[in-house]
Amino acid sequence: MTKPTPSEINELLATKAGWLLITDSKGRHNIPPWMNIPKFIQIGEPHFDLPDYYNDLNAIHSLENLLLDYEIMDSNSPRYAYSREVYNLCPLKIQPFRAPASIRAEALARVFFPTKFKE
Repeated sequence: MTKPTPSEINELLATKAGWLLITDSKGRHNIPPWMNIPKFIQIGEPHFDLPDYYNDLNAIHSLENLLLDYEIMDSNSPRYAYSREVYNLCPLKIQPFRAPASIRAEALARVFFPTKFKE
């Protein structure tokens, strides 16, 4: 199995953030969950762009907030798993707390979707 592409990682994280993926025969439409989906949509026209979790630190930071829902005192918590992944993915010349969005996005994807990264 190969590692997911940046685009696939972005889509995985979008589903974790609550985006719904609506697929039809002509394309894909991502509708935020709070939106009252109309009975019809214009096929082939995107309604919204997904946040770019893989490249945008502000977007990935909003997803990191999901970790606040987990217990901090549990060493098996996704909070700790995420920290371990960031440390493992960071090259030695980068301090983990200064990790770019791409490393943070992959780390979160590895925590929330571990089967996508199994060798």
